[in-house]
Amino acid sequence: MRHDEKRRMRSDRGAIFLETALVMPLFMILLCLCVDLPGVMSLRQRLTGASRMVAEVRARNNGRNFIGADTLEGFFFDGPRKNSVKFTIASVPDKSPFLSGMAQDLQNAIKKYLGSVLSSVINFLANFLTGGNLDPYILEVFDSDKFYSGRVDASMETILPSEFYDAFVGKAPSTENIQAPYTCYMTGCDSCINNGESFIQKLVKILHGHFK
Repeated sequence: MRHDEKRRMRSDRGAIFLETALVMPLFMILLCLCVDLPGVMSLRQRLTGASRMVAEVRARNNGRNFIGADTLEGFFFDGPRKNSVKFTIASVPDKSPFLSGMAQDLQNAIKKYLGSVLSSVINFLANFLTGGNLDPYILEVFDSDKFYSGRVDASMETILPSEFYDAFVGKAPSTENIQAPYTCYMTGCDSCINNGESFIQKLVKILHGHFK
């Protein structure tokens, strides 16, 4: 009887060790995911704010960006894992509204079918007839009238290999390239003010400086 009990106890112990060996890896993976996933999801949300800031800065400066990735990291990510996160400002094409796109297509068609010389002559005559307002207040405004893009990506060090997080970081292939949930777009601000001067304005400045 005792021999049977000892054999049964050994069998139970072996089953316990076997079950533990099978379950422990899954438990450790789930534990690591529970530690990392909140940081990954929080980072994606912060990237949305960073993308919005980049788009707004570009919209207020006719497509020029005066904010760097290091500055964005300081604004949008802090905490003990700050040094393990690196931001990258992605290059995404801007979008043109319907009228701006149509005006650009018309300019390209004129240059294509009439040639650069004849199109320059037409442009000069049109500027002369409009008092120099065609370029700075029509064509340049259309060129700068865009939906300026902003998207910030990031890389983040994680406990598990990056493949474990693919389902939680959107379209990005891994946590080495975490993308914002979407690209932000901002319309241009004060296109007329930020563009050039007309012929008349330049002529008045020249005359004013000469006779001053």
